[in-house]
Amino acid sequence: MREAWGKCDKETGAYHPLAHHSMDVAAVFACLLALPVVHRQAAWPQRDADDRWIVGAALAHGVGMLHWR
Repeated sequence: MREAWGKCDKETGAYHPLAHHSMDVAAVFACLLALPVVHRQAAWPQRDADDRWIVGAALAHGVGMLHWR
């Protein structure tokens, strides 16, 4: 069974596993949320709990790319 991929280079066939891609996206999103300008613009009242939820959603964003045969 082939591993699910998140990014693939069509020329070389090299790929970045979907799990790694999703973790990369979540980490970048968490860093963006920590920026003062983003922190000031966020309109939700409970920042820490909401930040964790939205970072979790970013982590799961690639699940829709999966399909089972």
